[in-house]
Amino acid sequence: MPGPYMIGVDIGGTFTDVAMLDAETGEQWFGKTESTPPGFEAGVVKGITGVLAQTGRSPEDCAGFVHGTTLALNAILTRSGARLGLLTTEGFGDVLEIGRLQMPDPFNLYTQKPVPLVRRQFVAEVAERVLGSGDVLTPLREEAVREAAARLVGRGVDAIAICFINAYKNPTHEIAAVEIVQRHHPTVSVSRSSEVWPEIREYERAMVTVMHAYVAPKVRTYLDSLQERVDEMRLAGPLHVTTSNGGMLPARLVKERPGTTLLSGPAAGVIASAQLSETCGIDNVLALDIGGTSADIAVLTKAQIPYSTETRIGDFPLIFPSVDVSSVGAGGGSIARLDNMGVIKVGPSSAGAVPGPACYGRGGTSPTVTDAYLATGILDPENFLGGQLRLRPELAREALAALARQTRYSERELAEGVLRVATSNLLVGVARAEAHKGIDIREFTLLAYGGAGPTHACFLAEELAIRRIAVPPSPGTFCAWGSLLADFRLDWAQTIHRPAAEMPLAELSAWYAEREAQGRELLAAERATLDGIHALRSADMRYRGQGHNLEVSLTHDVLHGDDANGLSGPFHRRYHDVYGTSDPSVPVELVTARLTLVGRTRKRPLREVGVPPAAPTARTREVFVRGHASTVPAFARRDLNVGWQYRGPCLIDQLDSTTFVQPGWHVHVDQYGILHLEHEPA
Repeated sequence: MPGPYMIGVDIGGTFTDVAMLDAETGEQWFGKTESTPPGFEAGVVKGITGVLAQTGRSPEDCAGFVHGTTLALNAILTRSGARLGLLTTEGFGDVLEIGRLQMPDPFNLYTQKPVPLVRRQFVAEVAERVLGSGDVLTPLREEAVREAAARLVGRGVDAIAICFINAYKNPTHEIAAVEIVQRHHPTVSVSRSSEVWPEIREYERAMVTVMHAYVAPKVRTYLDSLQERVDEMRLAGPLHVTTSNGGMLPARLVKERPGTTLLSGPAAGVIASAQLSETCGIDNVLALDIGGTSADIAVLTKAQIPYSTETRIGDFPLIFPSVDVSSVGAGGGSIARLDNMGVIKVGPSSAGAVPGPACYGRGGTSPTVTDAYLATGILDPENFLGGQLRLRPELAREALAALARQTRYSERELAEGVLRVATSNLLVGVARAEAHKGIDIREFTLLAYGGAGPTHACFLAEELAIRRIAVPPSPGTFCAWGSLLADFRLDWAQTIHRPAAEMPLAELSAWYAEREAQGRELLAAERATLDGIHALRSADMRYRGQGHNLEVSLTHDVLHGDDANGLSGPFHRRYHDVYGTSDPSVPVELVTARLTLVGRTRKRPLREVGVPPAAPTARTREVFVRGHASTVPAFARRDLNVGWQYRGPCLIDQLDSTTFVQPGWHVHVDQYGILHLEHEPA
């Protein structure tokens, strides 16, 4: 019989984070170890083993294991997925090349279009055609599919994506093509758009199918290998994986839907941010997760997880429902360099876990943000990762000095310059989110986590004129903790594209009922751990003639009522709420029906800190910021009791991060062990 504790793991490009929760007592434990590319499962097992040894728990007592990973995301960003081919309708072979006919930067005459994940020589066209009505104009011929697939396999592909025009309306040709390819090439992984995500917009549907097919072999192989490793260590409890939509799924379902893990890691941090925001009564939160490779930014209002169907992964659109997170290449491992004008640039290239920053002593010679933290005195070289990894300041200085010799700056001045440029990179990401949301970021609290989030928080907050910062008890493992808070979530979408007034409500209700029954069956094995399952029904709608949609919630009363306005009434009201106006005289179109099924897991609230320790004692470090060096006290976070407060500057060290409280900031510890920093008026 499994015991009471759950384990959450989050893999980053540099570190693997572990969180463990005893569901009966609320006790929490955290651990951090280095990632082990390319065999990331070795780092996972090492991290779990370390936390179990720390607590004296047995692997057989584990009730469940929830895993967040950037494996699929990194495969897209680094172009390291499957050797992929694309089967598409005759005449549509350039769908990925043409995209939306938009250049990345219309003001740059030298801008380059992104290179597609499938190059043109690996795209094969098939003579077939389905009309927008769903009627077949040109039947599919088996020999055409067989010949096209044979050409692609002959060129070395090990996965094939199938995306035929209008297949969202009538998938019969795609279904037949999958059967033909699998019959003749059983070892090739095949994905079809009408199964992956049957939504209108040809380029976006093709792109999400291609991304799904591109990561599928790698995700499935990794999950099989991970399951084998945790079975070897006798870890009890099922394996679950966090997904892009802020939920989680059993690993068996993720292997069927590998594309759902594209934003698995960042989503878990936003889940934890929502819980902390609600617990502390913080209405508006700017979540900042700075890891080893990148920084992830999310905006939360009223402790609600933000969702979007217009997310981008690198250069490509993602129409899966996902947590609304944007990424910036400004992590601890981001490499600093000079451009051809002699200007300091930071990222997006990263030193990763191997060779890592120069100060790791593993052969890296390029200066990184972590080297700049160390050279300015912010990091303690003897206590990085709790002493597991001793940093080498002389190597950091050597790497920075090599770059400084090409400028008029000293080594320390260059290090501070690197931190300023990293801050500027973050500002661009925040400004983008601020403009998109239409908010005043100065009214928000900066929630800083990830290994470098608390280290960089004051730098960024001062540039944004944000006056409040919060740092969770274990910021470096916050995403791993978030994975333990995830609900089970399943999403479906189906483009219908009909006038709302002509849509039979019984037909629409039947579609929702069928998908809900399917989802409940998929979650049947998890029912004992759930506090209930409920469905969220909505539809993308618009006025006739518009090109963009508005998502409208559809209640049971709307779907089963006898309101003369039918579906149009809720749309008019929603449109007025969003835009301040509406026009009931204009016909409304129902474009896409959406269903999200949520299986709510039992949550543990944040645990209040117990008996406070003795008054903390501080060591000191010399820190170089704002152009001069000063001696700054450094406290161990484990020694800070509830109610402890201090006026900056000071450093607060812990195993998974260092919080830098700059001059002009006041810090105190609340009853949950959270650090609250407030900027004092000048």
